[in-house]
Amino acid sequence: MQTIESIKIRVKQMLNDEEGARYSDLMLENAIRQAMGRLDDHLPLMRKLEHLITSEGREVTLTGLLNPLFLIQVDVLPSGGNGPSREVKNGYEYSLQGSTCLLEFNGSYMLKVGETLRVTYAAQQLLSGLDGAVESTLPESAAAAVESSAVSFAYMLRAASLSGVYGTKAGESAQLAEQSKVWKELAEAALSKLRSYQPFEYPDGFALDQWDRPGG
Repeated sequence: MQTIESIKIRVKQMLNDEEGARYSDLMLENAIRQAMGRLDDHLPLMRKLEHLITSEGREVTLTGLLNPLFLIQVDVLPSGGNGPSREVKNGYEYSLQGSTCLLEFNGSYMLKVGETLRVTYAAQQLLSGLDGAVESTLPESAAAAVESSAVSFAYMLRAASLSGVYGTKAGESAQLAEQSKVWKELAEAALSKLRSYQPFEYPDGFALDQWDRPGG
């Protein structure tokens, strides 16, 4: 299982700073956190939640979602579980706040008591030891991409920390920024390959491509 400590060790090696003389643990943790965020753009975790309908209407509040990013699919299971499930398409709107989702149906579907909603959603990948996570969902196939991305962010964070600091070598920040760019290109190439593993289509407006991201 991948952990933040195992990722740190490899990132330090890639930065040629195994003793941590130039990159602090805090800086590396921030870099890894940003790298995990980039992974979520390409390969978020798929989770499911089932909710029993107890009152009729067009709105329902779902609780207990784990680090949700966006909904993928909403299915209705008939009362008692008898009969096939039915997907609700293009007939709802939703908003996410923490582990809660407010789901509002505006099409032909009306909530019926006894039915069960099965919600499939994309969630953040977890790395054991990062932000209190105990388990790690980071696929082994994605570890190298996350490490390269973390190296890129670490170079950029150090470049920013040295900018304008008295005693800094001339051009050092610029060199670090250039190294960050090289590793970013390697990471993005690796992350883009992971997208083909997703069994769903991303929703409209979900930023994936370079031109569709802030600062891209």
